[in-house]
Amino acid sequence: MKPVRPPGNDPAVCRRGPNEWRGVEHLLTDLATRLLRAPPAGIERTAAWACRTLLEFFELDRFGLLVLQRNRGSVQIVLSCQAEGVPPIPQHVDIAVRYPWLTRGILSGKALGLNARDLPLEAAMDRRSCEELGILSLFVIPLLTGQDEEYILAGNSVRHERDWPRELLSRLQLAGEMIVSALRRKRLEEDFTRRAKEFPQLRRSVAQEGSASRQGLLHRHAHVEIVGQSQAIRRVLEQVEQVAATDATVLILGETGTGKELVAKAIHRLSQRSGRPLVTVNCASLPPALIESELFGREKGAYTGALTRMVGRFELANGGTLFLDEIGELPRELQSKLLRVLETGLFERLGSSATQRTDVRILAATNLDLALAVTKGAFRSDLFYRLSVFPIHLPPLRERPEDIPLLVWHFVKGFESSMGKRITDITDESLKRLAGYPWPGNVRELRNIIERAMITTRGALLCIAPAGPASQAPSASWRLDDLERETLLRALEGTGWRIAGSGGAAAALGMKRTTLHSKMKRFGIMRPSNR
Repeated sequence: MKPVRPPGNDPAVCRRGPNEWRGVEHLLTDLATRLLRAPPAGIERTAAWACRTLLEFFELDRFGLLVLQRNRGSVQIVLSCQAEGVPPIPQHVDIAVRYPWLTRGILSGKALGLNARDLPLEAAMDRRSCEELGILSLFVIPLLTGQDEEYILAGNSVRHERDWPRELLSRLQLAGEMIVSALRRKRLEEDFTRRAKEFPQLRRSVAQEGSASRQGLLHRHAHVEIVGQSQAIRRVLEQVEQVAATDATVLILGETGTGKELVAKAIHRLSQRSGRPLVTVNCASLPPALIESELFGREKGAYTGALTRMVGRFELANGGTLFLDEIGELPRELQSKLLRVLETGLFERLGSSATQRTDVRILAATNLDLALAVTKGAFRSDLFYRLSVFPIHLPPLRERPEDIPLLVWHFVKGFESSMGKRITDITDESLKRLAGYPWPGNVRELRNIIERAMITTRGALLCIAPAGPASQAPSASWRLDDLERETLLRALEGTGWRIAGSGGAAAALGMKRTTLHSKMKRFGIMRPSNR
């Protein structure tokens, strides 16, 4: 099939220059303002307007927000638009079959922008699929991840080839995350409305219960993100409710996979800033050379390649909340600048002497021992004390085994609709094995194991087998660090030392790729030279 080109368009290669950046920051601010102010009933209409605006601003031919069902490899179109004369994105695409190379990139968390003719040799099927749709140039950007789905922002051009600078992909990613957050807010509003209708029945139930049951019912209905009824998790929920109404800085501590980001979202949702953005920065995923400009912004010409002014995350979060995930990985040279913003609300963009002011509530999280990092000189003591105004310690899953059945059924119900299955019972042996497993990956690892069990189960009875030795809890003589190190080594060796991707060690352990890198560095684990 010949490439589809609207009449009158020049098919010649088009290389964009600095003028493409003019007005991009103003556009992002406008998108954020409209999406935040949109009432629930108008969010979908506003999101559709945002997609059309982005398509026209960046002179694309197709633009869309998609959802990849990870277990099926199929794509559902959430929003899409196209230029006049250009056929729309096909409604049903088996992306894993038609675009296998791009799919692997999406699942590994990579943002890709390239011309179709530059696809590598191993992407022959992707190249043929592009030719069938007349695609000359394209981008795909993974966005926020759900329990069983991956949001993707995608666009392409059928009229000309073009460049996709990293900064352009970064701005598109921010726009996509704002759209997804608005759509999720609409779903939360609908869920809240439904739960409000159930409130009279809830109130009668609470009146009939004792104090302990009353607290459990209230927490279960107030925190839809966090599942658990153990004393340890109730304590966490009480702390969340206590601190949410204030503007205090919160340091969320816990092992990987314990749900630190969920706690940050719950604090923001219950705070007075809930109507403003929650902006997340993963301090371990950004290169040290770029994290300063990402946090504080930069002026055009601040360094080689800075083609335009860029608004930083502190400005984007103004009036809202900034969540600094994996704060222990923040380079020491930037810690003093962060401390100044925490204390004064003042900062300067990179390459500028003009002082900016921001009103941001800071939430931070880490799986590292920051107190130990302070003694080693890797983390500033004054920043540590400033962040520790209100610390919340998340218990590891092995310390609240009574929550495992609730979590199991929570994940089962979440996967039932997407997989088209119905589970009515779980074997007692499976639950016993789950309770005896040490869970180095915590709740995230449990979710991955349930997903794997749901895929392999054919009937209504779910049989679950943990990923490692699970017949009993670890001996008291074992050191936790030794157990964790051994678990990491087993996972790395079992995947041939492949770290990222759907078949990598990070996915098997239920943790982020950056977290696994951090733990390997901490335990001195290095890939064997013959690998």
